[in-house]
Parts: sequence; structure tokens; C-alpha cells
Amino acid sequence: MTPKAIKTYDVRCYEALAVARSYIKREAPYYATIVYGFIPYFQEGMGTLGVSPGMLLHIDPKWYVEMDKEVGHIKTISKEEATYKMQAGVLVHEVGHILRGLERLEAMIRAGYPKNIVNKGFDIPINDDIEEGGWLLPAWAIYSHTYGFKKNLTGEQYVDLLSEMKETQPQKYESISRITGGSDEGKIGNGKCGGCGGNDLGDFEEKLDAEIGRSNADKQSIRREAMAQVREAAASGRGNIPNSLKELLAKENVKSTVPWKTRLRKTVRRVTGKVQSGRADFSLQRPSKRSWSRGIIRPGMVERRPEIMFIEDSSGSMGKPQLLSVRSEIKGVFQQLGIADAWFCDIDSAVAVKPRRIRLKDLTTLPVHGRGGTDFVPGIEVAQTLIPRPDILIYLTDGDGAAPRYAPKNMTVVWCIVPTPHGRRPARWGELVLVSDNQKLMEPYENWSDDDE
Repeated sequence: MTPKAIKTYDVRCYEALAVARSYIKREAPYYATIVYGFIPYFQEGMGTLGVSPGMLLHIDPKWYVEMDKEVGHIKTISKEEATYKMQAGVLVHEVGHILRGLERLEAMIRAGYPKNIVNKGFDIPINDDIEEGGWLLPAWAIYSHTYGFKKNLTGEQYVDLLSEMKETQPQKYESISRITGGSDEGKIGNGKCGGCGGNDLGDFEEKLDAEIGRSNADKQSIRREAMAQVREAAASGRGNIPNSLKELLAKENVKSTVPWKTRLRKTVRRVTGKVQSGRADFSLQRPSKRSWSRGIIRPGMVERRPEIMFIEDSSGSMGKPQLLSVRSEIKGVFQQLGIADAWFCDIDSAVAVKPRRIRLKDLTTLPVHGRGGTDFVPGIEVAQTLIPRPDILIYLTDGDGAAPRYAPKNMTVVWCIVPTPHGRRPARWGELVLVSDNQKLMEPYENWSDDDE
């Protein structure tokens, strides 16, 4: 293919994407925020499209422009209308992965389920939603009725059903797989949707995400806005909201018991200034995405993000329920602040293990070290030596230990207290948050006397 032909397909693909996005905004505006949040990245020869964790829309421009070749199985409407509905439908499919998140797929894979079965299982409810909403997908897409399964089940349930079919009815499973595109050769809607569909493209995808993909804060913001729009549409009765999305709304409650967004908002603003106040600056380290179309490198908007450190009190006074609460609260902070990574350390009366950088996905595999006495001094001292230095130190503890007499300079400490019968306020300084729905338990921690020093 000549460079001229490639450019022509690129331009035509941008035009087709613009039409599809407008169509989606008109028919299902609650999907529009995510659709407009995708960053197109053209890859010739893919024959499909997929979305990375950084919301890069990896797409074969020729395949997308010539979508009319995929609508031969549609007989109820004109070829032109079917093409529009399918060009929109494949984008809506990727929206489904963003709304549902990667955590559930990753949990099933960690539990030992084959990746291709997990990916197919989580594609089924998304495709059922698309079919219910009147969108279209290519002939290889799989639905609950493709396998004779019940409708309106969860991705996890479909993974179990697919696993059982492959084990007890291997011929039937393989036969359906061949009809729908091959057991390991699936495309969008059939277990192959890029990183957000559970298919990691390796260093290539990760490198692109780091260079031009969206930050965790951006993704969290986009998803929150999209879910708010889904919630508003469901409450008003406007539009055809799929049942599975309504169920997803019901499960959207944050598991963390601490209202981190409201509790930490003032602290974060005070410490980092620009973090959540809406202000930003320009930097050539992250050029504007319009630079590539204009041919001129222009600085892009950047925001100052806080450096967070979590210290987990791993002393013997912290039982299993308390440690589970600690991990839940760390997850809550990640999700509410939209941070990509943070410092983490286990400390009892000494620094048990050298501090390390963790991501949200690491929480389920982090071991607990220590289990001795409690002393808050070593942890606060080591936090002041780290590079980059934490702006906010969140110390998750029952409070039963000795703390420094004075607060560390240029660092805000948040005592995140997991209540126990023997717990107390660690120091007269620092922010205090109680991990409990019963805030009356806060009373013993609010008082401080010189006898406690």
C-alpha cells in the first residue's frame, strides 16, 4: 500500500469516527464521554480494533472505513445503515470494557482461568447490551445465545459456563469457536479487545500508554462522569439503558468506609496547591496532542500530582480484620485520588522491609511483614528520606504506639485509625480519620493529654 493510500485511509477513518461518535452521542449520550475520551492510534493490518488501559483506541483504519464488508449477515436494514450502526457498535463495545474496569478480569485470570475464556466470558454481557441497544457487531461477535446460555448473567458466571462447556462438551465448544472466528484468533467482541479487554499487547502497548495515553486521574474522571450520566439517564427514564448497566450502577458503592474524597480534599489542596483545585500549567514534557496534527510541538497541560506514602502498621496488635480494613482503605485512596502509584511500607517497631512503589493491582499480592511491637518513629523518619519525598503520609494503624513529639516538616501525616479496644490517638498533631461507619467511636481518639507523651 502506498503512503498516499495510507494517508487517505487515515483521513477517512477520522471522518468515520467523527460520524460514529456523533451518532452515539445522539442515541446514547451516556456513552459519549468515554467515546470522546478515546485517543485513536492507527495500526494497519489489525483487521479489528481494541482499547488499551490508557484509552488508546488501536484501530485498523482500512478495516474501519470499509466496515460495509462486515455487514453481509445483516438482512433487516440497508447496507449503509448497518455500516453506521456497526461502526458505532464496535466503539460502544470498548466503552463497555472501560465502564466495567479491568479488575474483575484480572481477578479471574489470577484465579487460574484461561485468559482467552475469561476475555470471551466478559465480552458476552457487553455484546448482549449492544444487541439490546440496537447497535451492531461483526459476524464473529459472541452473545449469550451463541452458546445457549441464559441472558443477563455476569462476566464471571459466563466464564464459569464457558469453562464447564469446554471441559464437558469440548466438541461443541470448539465447533462454536470455529464458527465465530477460532478459539485463539478472536477479534473485537470475541475475546480480543486489547488491554482493556484483558489482552495485554506487552511492552508496545505499555510504552504507547506511557507516551500518549491517559493518566489514571484522567481515566477515573472520565469514568466517574460517564457513570453519573448513566445514573441520570436511568433515573429520568430517557434512553434504552441496558439491564446490566443498571445492575452496575447498583454495585458502584465505594467499598472503602472512609469518605476519602471529602476528608482529604482540603489536605491535598493545602499540600500540593494545584492538585485538585482545577489549576494547571504547560510543559513540553507532555506535548499537546494537537501538536501531531498541526506539525508544531506545543506544550500540553500538566497538573501537579501529590506524592503519597502508605505505612501499614503490621504490629501484633493489628489483627486480620484490621489488616483487611487497611488494604481496603489503601484501595479507596487510589481510586478516589486517581493516583497511578505510591510509596508503601510495612512497619511494626522497625522498618520491616524497604519502602517500595506499588500500584493498585499490587495490593492483593503484598505480604505482611513484622508482627512485633508498635513504634511510629522509624516509619516517619524513613518517609523523610525517600525520593521523591511524600507530600502526604497516610499511616494506617490502631494508634497503639509511640510517635515523634513534633510533626515532620513539609509533610502532612494522616492518621488512619482502625478502631480496636486498646487504640488511641498516636500524636497531638496530624489529621485524624476513623475507619468505621460508626463515627461515635472517634470520641476516645479525639482527646489528647500530656500524659500520653
